[in-house]
Amino acid sequence: MIFASIIISFVAGKYEKTEINPVTDVIRSSYTIDSKRYSFDELPINMKGKQNDPISITTLLPNDVKSGWSICFLSLYSKCEVFVNGRLIGSYGTSQPLPYGHMLGNIRVIIPVDESMAGQPLKLVLTPYYSVSMDISPIIIGREGEIKLFVLNKNLIRLIVITVMLTLGLTSFILLLNQIYEKSGVNVRLFSNFILLDLLVATWLLFSSDLPQFFTSANEASSLVSFLALSSFTIPYAGYCEQMFTSRKNIFYQLQIVGWCIPIINVLLFVTNTADPLDILPITHIYMICVVVLSCVFAFMEPKKTLETRFLLSGIFILFVAATGGFICFFIAPSQGYDGLFFGIGFIGFIISLFLLILSRQLSLIKERHNLEVYKHLAYNNVITGLSNRAAFDEQFTGMGERLTDGEPVTLFLFDLYNHKNLVESLGHTAGDNALRLMGRNLDKAFKAYGNRFHFGGDEFAVIIESTMVDVRKLKSAFEDLSNRTSFSSGTKLSVLVGYATLPFEKGEDFKGRLLDRATEAMREEERRLNAINSQHTGKRQ
Repeated sequence: MIFASIIISFVAGKYEKTEINPVTDVIRSSYTIDSKRYSFDELPINMKGKQNDPISITTLLPNDVKSGWSICFLSLYSKCEVFVNGRLIGSYGTSQPLPYGHMLGNIRVIIPVDESMAGQPLKLVLTPYYSVSMDISPIIIGREGEIKLFVLNKNLIRLIVITVMLTLGLTSFILLLNQIYEKSGVNVRLFSNFILLDLLVATWLLFSSDLPQFFTSANEASSLVSFLALSSFTIPYAGYCEQMFTSRKNIFYQLQIVGWCIPIINVLLFVTNTADPLDILPITHIYMICVVVLSCVFAFMEPKKTLETRFLLSGIFILFVAATGGFICFFIAPSQGYDGLFFGIGFIGFIISLFLLILSRQLSLIKERHNLEVYKHLAYNNVITGLSNRAAFDEQFTGMGERLTDGEPVTLFLFDLYNHKNLVESLGHTAGDNALRLMGRNLDKAFKAYGNRFHFGGDEFAVIIESTMVDVRKLKSAFEDLSNRTSFSSGTKLSVLVGYATLPFEKGEDFKGRLLDRATEAMREEERRLNAINSQHTGKRQ
């Protein structure tokens, strides 16, 4: 919509006298085409134009022509010259600015007229650059700004199609960047081929329309870009199918190689003045039909019709219907641009189907990634406390060799919820689980900033600290103070045994075992100390 707004603002803003309600009309006088007279009602007529064989169209300008008016007609792939009363007043395509080839599209040419030409004979000479079917239509006349709005209005649906396609392409690009950033395993080639296909189709629709003449006078180059885009957009579609049908990758890979030959041949023949892209357009059509038909056949041959396959078949069906309508329009009215309109609408449906296919695949990928994250969390975390489990504990030691150098200190804390068994027997399993959760929260509060916390299962916990800047005694004291202040269920205190050991890191299998043995021995020593204190208290009471 932004793109559409820019075009409309440019056209309407540049010509200040333009009114919103156009009053353009057609010249309703009789027309003489190559010495044969036709009434206004008999037009348009279809005739076969021959290369370099001029066609003369003569009529009369209305008597009410005013300054600031213009006439408008289709160029019909021809060199155009306009005469009023025998005097040349404008031309189009009479000189070719590119150093190679000659390439003109079929656009609506606008030539200014003024009040001095009112009622004068008007002669339009069309010299076709190619042998093509031509629709000779009545010449449009009106104020210049209104004619420009008329031309824009004729291309409005095409402009909407282009805008939708660019929006889809931009959305896909943002989605691709997001998935790459999140490292979600996105199929970059699938996305890239879709975005390239989308942009090439949008480019073809834009440069084969009347719109380029509003922002550039390089009409020959615009036509060349249009044909090159048309000859190229089946290539990314073949690449897209290569990613879709993995069992047929070689076929679609070879089709891509063949496809690249077509725009290369177009350019080579153009620069050598051998042939123009329009001359070899049938080859482009044959290649397009082959790729689309093969993709349709392989989609039908899929043993299981997935949602992605249905999206692809739906898109191909929409494109087929649109292409059929486009070819019918081309044979009925080859110069009116209705074929491009049908193709544009069909391509919107086709591109949207492919976009939904990509979106479906991406959603499946996200769902799989989420499930993988859930399974990974369950594999490395304790269900009750949410802390890392014994598998994660072992993995941290396995990866220490990549993070640490020999001699760096590693501290291991071991914890035992001393009264957990008694809690379960006296208050039940729910109270026991609550005690484990409280223990996990205390470990988070005391050690989260310094190391990883682990719950081995049951009443056993651990913390690993890989740092030289930590006072482990203060950490132990802070945790014990926190535990002494923690109570639950009728004021029951958490009684925790703590043991720790610090060793300089050494690469080897026995480092973990030695550190674990030291910490275990320290915790047993703590247990013996507490038992001795409890015995003394018991003896005093006796």
